[in-house]
Amino acid sequence: EQIVVASTLALLVVLWFTQSQIDTFPGWKKYVAKDLDSASLGLLLTLPLFFLPCGARLPAALRRVIGEQRCRSITTTGPPGLEPRRILDWKAVRDGFQWEILFVFGGGAVIAFGTVESGF
Repeated sequence: EQIVVASTLALLVVLWFTQSQIDTFPGWKKYVAKDLDSASLGLLLTLPLFFLPCGARLPAALRRVIGEQRCRSITTTGPPGLEPRRILDWKAVRDGFQWEILFVFGGGAVIAFGTVESGF
């Protein structure tokens, strides 16, 4: 699981750095989607983690190849002994995320945008 998340992060960083022009390299964004922004890339690469099975749910043959010790999924949310089903579990995100911070920053962004648009 850590390898999958690290690979996703590495791919995300590479995509972020190569999306715009660097010297003679025109950037991939010019050919793919001009309106695609950095946040969209982050969401695009994070969403599959909600669907990929965690190490404990992999087929037995694949677990033996990877190594049984690397396929132990541990979660701090939910009832004891209940293993997560996916790499990124919605229950863990919902219970572990501090939503107040999101609302404070989101509210600040809305107020700033409204102030600029209204001309104050």
